[in-house]
Amino acid sequence: MSVEVLDEAGRPLAGFSGEEVLSATKLNELRWQPRWKTRAGLSDLRNQLVRLKFHLRDATLYAFQIVGE
Repeated sequence: MSVEVLDEAGRPLAGFSGEEVLSATKLNELRWQPRWKTRAGLSDLRNQLVRLKFHLRDATLYAFQIVGE
């Protein structure tokens, strides 16, 4: 499972693209925090309108939540 962060037009944001996300494998958790190679988290994007694009393999996403730091 992985997630990329896109701008309003659907383009990947620098540092948050699919090439820069660290994929989670063998994941069976209720809480997962995505990581990117050069970004610690989403706090740099506070007050910006973004889209999230989830990439799943043999999985179902029921819900997600973003919690402020």
